[in-house]
Amino acid sequence: MMRSLLWKDFRLNTLIWRIGLALGILPYLGAVALAMLRDGPSWPGTMFWSAVLTQAALLSLAGSELTLTLLGGNVIACERADRSAEFLAYLPPSRAQVLGSKALVSLGAAALIWVPNLLIADLLAPALHDGSVDIAALQQASLRWGLAATGILLFGAGWLGSALLDSPAVAVGFGFGLWIAVIASFAASTNTLGWPTAERVAAWYAASSAVLGALCIGIGSCLYLRRIEP
Repeated sequence: MMRSLLWKDFRLNTLIWRIGLALGILPYLGAVALAMLRDGPSWPGTMFWSAVLTQAALLSLAGSELTLTLLGGNVIACERADRSAEFLAYLPPSRAQVLGSKALVSLGAAALIWVPNLLIADLLAPALHDGSVDIAALQQASLRWGLAATGILLFGAGWLGSALLDSPAVAVGFGFGLWIAVIASFAASTNTLGWPTAERVAAWYAASSAVLGALCIGIGSCLYLRRIEP
């Protein structure tokens, strides 16, 4: 039964998976094109590939934010939009199994994008060079943490919107709206109260986004489990 649920949820979100794969691969295709334009027929050196592919990994991770938002906003609400949620409510699978299937499909998409990119970034951008700390590598690591926290927030907000609303588009808009509100709050607090360093702003933003995103996922899950369709 769980396999059937997973296949159904994957089929309903196939277009988003394709978008995610395209956004994940395009930066690497751009890196190859840049190498060919820069060095022509000759093969670029190791340092060039290390720098370019590390940047491609970061761009690929940044593209995952859109994918996660679309998944969060679509994975539940899409069944209300096509009226299949009412039919599903009368089938044997429990609400928890249905919700678990949707979570696994979303988690699978996130893992498919993040795991390869993190492996590439960590293999090609070591933190130490000549016995000293590489500031650029540490900044990239901080950026990855920020992207991960933003992804949790965007997915969680979309997930909450999807649990509440009947329109995937409005749920996705809710996800982006909450993220913009968080950004605006930090910008206002920076201008009003002031922050000692940019690094502290980034750390607080990452922590706040991750916690808020997790809360949205938890609240959205509880609402879905208690909601009577439609």
